[in-house]
Amino acid sequence: MSKSSYVKGIILCLVFTLWLVDPAACGAPVSGEIAPSFRLTTIDGRTFSLDASKGKVVVINFWASWCGPCRVEAPYFEKAYREFKARRIEFIGIAVDDSPNDVKAFIKREGLSFPIGLDDTGDIAKLYKVNALPKTIIVGKDGRIKLNRMGLIREADLFSEIKRNLAMEKD
Repeated sequence: MSKSSYVKGIILCLVFTLWLVDPAACGAPVSGEIAPSFRLTTIDGRTFSLDASKGKVVVINFWASWCGPCRVEAPYFEKAYREFKARRIEFIGIAVDDSPNDVKAFIKREGLSFPIGLDDTGDIAKLYKVNALPKTIIVGKDGRIKLNRMGLIREADLFSEIKRNLAMEKD
């Protein structure tokens, strides 16, 4: 086995380990915990504040323009945003480890219309212990995390989780 094959094997093992690991084992916020508060300026200059969204279900998607699985799931988030935006739900895409130009190009290419900002300092990703991309968080109207999913989320799973959380919020 060549040295480069060995290194690639180790990297793949680490990626899969991070993908499968329990978020709590990484110190990441878990279901039931209060979601860490953050503010973010979106690409179009508006301000998104998690605190201001209290009382609504919030879907947070961490992604990057260079991330293959992020490209796969971007249309799912756009479709969900269009379907549910009239209900008490907010969507925020948070680009991580990316450039403003690449983020804007990705938004245009994918036809995304939901709010998206760039975590240019990495502070929000640190709050949520984003160790791999993509990562999806759903926060309930009570401000508590309802879902913390690292890795690609299937369209059916995304819609199911949103519907489940919206139904829970009627109580």
